[in-house]
Amino acid sequence: MQELLQSEEQCRRFCNKAIEWLLNFWVPESKLFRVSYETDQKESKGESPNAASMLICRVVPELNDLARTHADPILWSKLSLRVTEATTQLKSQELYEVLPLATFGVLPLFSSCYLARLLAQSEKALDNPAYAIVMRRIILAVSKEVRSSWEATASDRMHPFDLYACSMALTGMRKLFKSAFKYKNKQAISAFWANIKKKDLLIESIAKRVRKQKIGKPSEAEMDRIYAAGPTWSWSSDRWNNLLGRLKSSLSLDKIEQSETLIDNLLRRVQERASNEALVQIASKSNAMGFELDSSALAFCLAILSSLDSNRTGLIRQGLTAIFESCEAGLFQAMPFLTDNKGRSIYVPSLEIASKALDLLLQEIDGESAPETEAAFKASSLIQNRLCERFNTIKITDSSGRQKHISGWCSDRSLSKTRVDAWVTIHALSFMLRRLELIRLIKRKVVFEDYSWFSADKCTPVWENVEDPNLGFPNHLIKEQIQQALTDKSKSPVFILYGPPRNQQNHYCSRSSQFKRMGSNNPLPFRFSCRYA
Repeated sequence: MQELLQSEEQCRRFCNKAIEWLLNFWVPESKLFRVSYETDQKESKGESPNAASMLICRVVPELNDLARTHADPILWSKLSLRVTEATTQLKSQELYEVLPLATFGVLPLFSSCYLARLLAQSEKALDNPAYAIVMRRIILAVSKEVRSSWEATASDRMHPFDLYACSMALTGMRKLFKSAFKYKNKQAISAFWANIKKKDLLIESIAKRVRKQKIGKPSEAEMDRIYAAGPTWSWSSDRWNNLLGRLKSSLSLDKIEQSETLIDNLLRRVQERASNEALVQIASKSNAMGFELDSSALAFCLAILSSLDSNRTGLIRQGLTAIFESCEAGLFQAMPFLTDNKGRSIYVPSLEIASKALDLLLQEIDGESAPETEAAFKASSLIQNRLCERFNTIKITDSSGRQKHISGWCSDRSLSKTRVDAWVTIHALSFMLRRLELIRLIKRKVVFEDYSWFSADKCTPVWENVEDPNLGFPNHLIKEQIQQALTDKSKSPVFILYGPPRNQQNHYCSRSSQFKRMGSNNPLPFRFSCRYA
């Protein structure tokens, strides 16, 4: 227990440091987060919309519940405020500015999914031309993938990291349409269909970006490949219009309710692909397939199954064990999920793999201990030790010309002692919050091992049928006193039932666990019984 407490204290300390360090990337003038800093760079005075800001704005709200339990409330409130400002700023940007068009080419899939998932949080997402543009990119990519996945070689297939991001974007789109139909928002639906048809929206945005930032203009073949907006490839405009027509005809309220839309069909195919890929990756751990485990591929296959198929618990848990057991010195092996036309490769960082695996584990075990917990604890301990020992502190120049020290982490796929990355630091924060929750569950397991317990619904007879031993004695009813103490929401009762064996202490403990506190529909969670020496 002492080791657990020490590890928890260290993890909580660096969790709060991660929040502080992440705030150093905030650029007040543009109300966005900077992607990274290198030694001797000047502090940013203005920042363009970027994938790091989109990632931070999506991840921070997902961590709110964990942060309320484990993070410093003042620091977290400050970060949440910055994220709210950045989200508002991103949603109000000009179309040519917010679309990912420069760093890794036109509409790289991972950046497009970041933007789609962020914009889907807005009430007016379907009215937003940027949302229609990135969803067109995603729908086309997934449609091509499911049509050709059985014929394509492994290297040509979409990496599960991108596949997961696309599936989440498609799920978000389905929810938006369901809500629009429910509230009869015909204007938003019409605006979305009008915008998704207009290939000129993207072409005009690219032209503006080329003029202002002098980026390279994509070829017609490239535009056709990613957007069905050119004449040189098999996905011509006619073929896209056919796909769009099928999508529109399938997206009705009745078909959404029955999961019969084209989106649902695409998601089912994605689910099948994820299941097959997960089995291959798990088999590769024993080297039965002749190649090494790609932890990033397995982690995001499992994430797809967790979000789309509630019946794959066994496979998910087996895969999580394989991931955690593959951790070496706090790192995971992975293949690149993107290689651009300049030969640059992008990998999922080990921290993102670890954070996603812990997230899946916490969902699967749902507060209970499980065999996978031990492997997760060992692997996450290695990762925590690495994080606490190997962070970077660099010097930059602030707006007044003075030296300023900032700290953070950089990607393990491109290690450097002179760089800190905002997008890696948010993954570090995400990992540590989930690691703290894992430690909390393990502490509970250690404590509860000294007690016998079972759930309230298994206690018999029910409380109403329990007889009070003092029945007939005025003002001394034990049952009534226990009931009042346990149902009073304003109090946290502590009392001792004292007496020799066979005096009904266990009887009252077990039956009183069926009580519901005032204002709550849930019974008290545990029944404890004494152990006599």
